[in-house]
Amino acid sequence: MEVLGENALAYIVEIVGRSEPDAEVRHIGKFDTLEEATVAARRATDEFLQDAYEVGLTPKELFARYVQTGVIPCIFLDHDANTFNQRTFNHYQYALQRCTELCGPTKGK
Repeated sequence: MEVLGENALAYIVEIVGRSEPDAEVRHIGKFDTLEEATVAARRATDEFLQDAYEVGLTPKELFARYVQTGVIPCIFLDHDANTFNQRTFNHYQYALQRCTELCGPTKGK
């Protein structure tokens, strides 16, 4: 991550936690590229899923935990005085994919 010029585009990653009563927003970082920001958003999702994972959980059960209490990573494009939400990263789709990878496929469930 480089120091950005005064008028440069920057991608900001923040996460909202759902487990706290007062859903707290946590600043993850400022990145030069959308790719770097997406990696940071994926990492936040992965950390939650790895902490929530227990042997024997099905992908559906782990995903339900994510939906109920997981983090919501948001990527914003920050340009001058305007901040725009980037909808290129779907945290639900990513979490569902990772739940299957972590828990393994289920048969007949």
